[in-house]
Amino acid sequence: MKIPPEIDHSKQWKYAQIEVERRFLLDVPPNYLDQLPFKHITDLYIHATRLRLRKVVQKTQTQYKLTKKLLLEPENMGRQWISTLYLSEQEYLLFATLPGFELKKKRYRYESANDVQIGIDEIQIHQAHLWIAEIEFSDGQKTLDKLPFTWSREITQEPSFSGFELAKQYAERLSK
Repeated sequence: MKIPPEIDHSKQWKYAQIEVERRFLLDVPPNYLDQLPFKHITDLYIHATRLRLRKVVQKTQTQYKLTKKLLLEPENMGRQWISTLYLSEQEYLLFATLPGFELKKKRYRYESANDVQIGIDEIQIHQAHLWIAEIEFSDGQKTLDKLPFTWSREITQEPSFSGFELAKQYAERLSK
């Protein structure tokens, strides 16, 4: 995997931040999920781009975003440049007409004792349920002392568990 031409590391990206995350596959969801706040997320990974259109519904509020992520280093999927535009509903509906792969998930939010945000995603692809925990860190922070759940393996560096790949797998199963 090579660094996209959009990245010029000699310059600071004016409208982007560095996102640092680790992702873990869970065999079973934590038993405290029913006590956590959650939101419903619908992602559309737009064909032939690195763009993700997102609709987030939490209780009575809906938010629309267009995001682009680019790897900082080809061998590290856990550190990326991220840029996000917040959209109106009309703008979202316009982008939603573009071809792409859709993925729906329910994200539970867990806040650790040291203010690290952990999202626990429930993704249903046909009859299978995937549980993926995603931990976002500030740049330079690498880990938590202890994770508040049991996990089967870390999937941060596994492209097959990226949102785009999961959405693509879901679309391919629907077409069969």
